[in-house]
Amino acid sequence: MYAATASRAPRASQAKAVNLVQLARAAPAASPQAIVRIHEEQSGQAKRGKAKSTFMSHGLSWNQVLAQFGGEAGCPSTPFATMQQEVNKALIQQGSTLRVQSVENVYGRWSLKTNGIAKPVETDFIRGAIMSGVKNSNHWVGLPQSMSYLKIRGVPRYSDCEGTVLATPDNIVRAIEGLPYKQ
Repeated sequence: MYAATASRAPRASQAKAVNLVQLARAAPAASPQAIVRIHEEQSGQAKRGKAKSTFMSHGLSWNQVLAQFGGEAGCPSTPFATMQQEVNKALIQQGSTLRVQSVENVYGRWSLKTNGIAKPVETDFIRGAIMSGVKNSNHWVGLPQSMSYLKIRGVPRYSDCEGTVLATPDNIVRAIEGLPYKQ
């Protein structure tokens, strides 16, 4: 039955019919739709999800906690591995399953990548661990405020040729005014 159906399908090959028959014999209780779906997944012919827009740029992930430090000194020189250990120790002591997997300096602040989304109480534990590990710092600890950003083609991210100075709102407005699709 499966082979006959497959052979009547437009552009069905004999190899496809043979594979469908083999799958049907291996899983006799499976429905014809399930057999076809399994075959498509195995052969790489499964329908792909909706293509992602090229106008969206991935921003901050919610599987992280951000720590921003005030003052002229910016980010402290505390080793990332030490801070990761201290934060994880505080989370374990409080019975949390959240763990910090890495720490890195991103855009002048720390990004603590986690194995899940931090609950408010877990963010408080992380804040406390950072406060005890980094003395004399005025800092903010919390979840990112955005998940993605709209990417407008033709608008530069940096205002200088070296890529070291971020574009200001005025730079962005001027760039948008010069675009043919500004409306």
